[in-house]
Amino acid sequence: MNKSIFALLLVGMLTISSPTWSASSFNDVQQRAESGDAKAQLELGYRYFQGNETARDVEKALRWFQRAAQQGYTPAEYVMGLRYANGEGVAQDYAQAAQWYRKAAVKGLPQAQQNLAVLYRKGHGVAADSHEAVMWHRKAAEQGLANAQCSMGYAYLEGDGVAQNYALALAWYRKSAEQGNAEAYNQLGVMYVQGLGVEKDPAVAAQLYRKAAEKGYDVAQSNLGSLYYKGSGVEKDYGLAKHWYLKSAEQGFAAAQTSLASLYYHGEGVEQDYVQAREWYRKAAEQGDATAQESLGILYERGLGVEKNLQQAVAWYRLAAAQGDARGQMNLGTMYLDGSGVEQDYVLARKWFGKAAEQGNSVAQHRLGYLYEKGLGGEKDGPQALAWYQKSAEQGNAIGQFRLAELYSSGSEGVKYNREQAIIWYNKAAEQGDLHAQVNLGALYGHGTKEEQRKAVAL
Repeated sequence: MNKSIFALLLVGMLTISSPTWSASSFNDVQQRAESGDAKAQLELGYRYFQGNETARDVEKALRWFQRAAQQGYTPAEYVMGLRYANGEGVAQDYAQAAQWYRKAAVKGLPQAQQNLAVLYRKGHGVAADSHEAVMWHRKAAEQGLANAQCSMGYAYLEGDGVAQNYALALAWYRKSAEQGNAEAYNQLGVMYVQGLGVEKDPAVAAQLYRKAAEKGYDVAQSNLGSLYYKGSGVEKDYGLAKHWYLKSAEQGFAAAQTSLASLYYHGEGVEQDYVQAREWYRKAAEQGDATAQESLGILYERGLGVEKNLQQAVAWYRLAAAQGDARGQMNLGTMYLDGSGVEQDYVLARKWFGKAAEQGNSVAQHRLGYLYEKGLGGEKDGPQALAWYQKSAEQGNAIGQFRLAELYSSGSEGVKYNREQAIIWYNKAAEQGDLHAQVNLGALYGHGTKEEQRKAVAL
């Protein structure tokens, strides 16, 4: 935790209205602390931590925090929990943090209850236990702590530690939002976008996202940008989409960095700029954003905004694919199919196409079908080829439609000849402008009835 956040938490514990004190006040606090006054000990620790009216000295600060906590002073016990949870002046130790938080939590301090709940939710220093987490979240929430109310909203939204209940999720998020909690505003926006417990209303969502975004909440800024990009609940405006994506991206939010990069890649609301696209994709990719990793791979494969480097393309596709990104898997399979940036390997091509195809990627489906049809990377299997071509074709993929028609028209590899089906799928591909499909459809019609022959002439 950074210095300013830690200090703010301490201010809350001490109920100090001013961040500075006179020299005599410091001396007075020091005298009271040395005489054993626990509240003064905590305050003195804070002064040393902040370096207000004295040289900043974290070690002295922590010694005074500990002296106050050892007297059973509840706010100091909470501060000791913060100390260990964040590794501030000591080695990070979640188990110690949990012990100190618990001391303060059982005495009813809501901040300690909330932080102990978070440790249970994450399994840090204690065994992960969503039910225990909810118990402590609830105790803090019922005392009016906005963050805890937001956590209760999350628990009911996800059914984490409690039975899923959208109405209760809304109720807790609203309590938190009424106190100005930015995350709660954002989560309410999500519920209105998705229609969870309420009628879908992107306009209301936009208002809620805006409240959170104007408080600087990066997730909400990104979400508001997306509404402007789509024209959902607000008038479509790429300029405002960029505005909000940029605010979020500059805070390091990976999804916004990816969205901003996409604007530069496509030239939407900005002048097309592959270099800017590369920079923002890289920032997100280095945080593990799979979409950004796949997109960065495309830039390297095509040499857009960067020197063409097929090995780098493969590396980024592999990272995206390992996270289950279907486009990354499809592109990695293609690199293995073509021997591009890697040694050609039909077995691995089949593997990665298979993973992407199972997720519904229509390109991977027809390429997997091709490998089955030709026996590349494994045994020939016409029925499997047919099945994958069919899946691709039904999604409107013209190549999938063409290959499906080809298989029906050839009647090979264990697939029965079916002129009617061939005509249907050639026709669908031809309507999308596939020249080969148009030629083959013309050939089929040319050998058919007089009406079909007239259609062939028209083609």
